[in-house]
Amino acid sequence: MTKKKETKKDDDGNEALLQQIEVLTNNNGQLQQTAQSAISQLQNYMGLCSQYEKTIQLMGGRIEEMKMQVAQLQQQMQQLQQQG
Repeated sequence: MTKKKETKKDDDGNEALLQQIEVLTNNNGQLQQTAQSAISQLQNYMGLCSQYEKTIQLMGGRIEEMKMQVAQLQQQMQQLQQQG
């Protein structure tokens, strides 16, 4: 093989490698964007879960209050029935 042919072959190989590197670099950038998006969504969902937990606790407390009120009203009704 002549030196010209070897150089051309090396240049073609280098160009192919550079193209592959460019493709991999682009893919890497896209993957990083996708990862950032997924992290952002996860953080939003975690915030929502925290709010849901607070709401559930609050509603649980209200349910307990209402149960106590119902029990008091039932007791008052029994007392009124016994008097009447």
